[in-house]
Amino acid sequence: MSKLLERRAAAPKVKVDHYLYERTSNATLTAYGVSKCLYSGQTEFQHMEMWQSPDYGKLLILDGELQSASADEFIYHETLVQPAVSRCDNPQRALILGGGEGGTLRELLRPSAMKKVTMVDIDGEVVKWCREVIPEQSAGAFEDPRAELIVGDAKAYLENSSERFDLIISDLTEPKAQELSTSLFSQESFQTVKSKLTAGGVFSLQASEGTLGRTGSHLRIVKNLRAVFPHVQTLMVHIPSFCCHWCFCVASVNQDLLPSKEVIERRIKERGIRELRFYDGETDLRIRSLPLYLRRELEHL
Repeated sequence: MSKLLERRAAAPKVKVDHYLYERTSNATLTAYGVSKCLYSGQTEFQHMEMWQSPDYGKLLILDGELQSASADEFIYHETLVQPAVSRCDNPQRALILGGGEGGTLRELLRPSAMKKVTMVDIDGEVVKWCREVIPEQSAGAFEDPRAELIVGDAKAYLENSSERFDLIISDLTEPKAQELSTSLFSQESFQTVKSKLTAGGVFSLQASEGTLGRTGSHLRIVKNLRAVFPHVQTLMVHIPSFCCHWCFCVASVNQDLLPSKEVIERRIKERGIRELRFYDGETDLRIRSLPLYLRRELEHL
């Protein structure tokens, strides 16, 4: 027996009490084995669960849908934030729409020149329990003096704020098809986002699934973005705990959304961004290199 197999055989087996099931399409269920419930309760807005998974660490589930797993959340959050930071000339002020766990806040506070990050999330209970049960995701970000947490409606805040931001990051839960025209994924809301960006500002958002045959929501989001922003770029990564490919978008009025590997590496170094686990210049090239089926779908929008 090889040493690797010996180590695997000797590793303690974690008991799986039961399985959580998430419907990822009409005919597909994804099962997650869990060993312990860390929290379960109903907030004013949604049902929240936190579970311990032997494979993926701590799971955050809202209304039956997995939002993040502590073992690989860095892939999601670094992809959501760091490409936008790399495409922004002078990131000093940022706004987060949503962002309950604090991972997005953590990533935005990495640049040494960042002066203020405002996070607006409607569900204070989710933020509270994430800070208590999965504090490793925020990694002290909520205590950073540059961070401002507002519990409230992100759409209303965006519409009423007089501030302008170098970066706006949308880390909101997945919209239903019928909500696209009224949510923060609508053309109207994207127009509001555009009006709140500085001249060299960049907008970044999670933009739904990119798996073959499941790209409908992403394509509708991109169509709405293109109606507002002259420059829109899709990025795609595989997130193990999501069991699928996931898409993100960066959008801007003036910024180059296809910087070279060298430019990205230089900006990461100059801005004092340290301890990244997923994103760098090489990764940027990979996540914007989309599969042929998705490129064709985007070309035909």
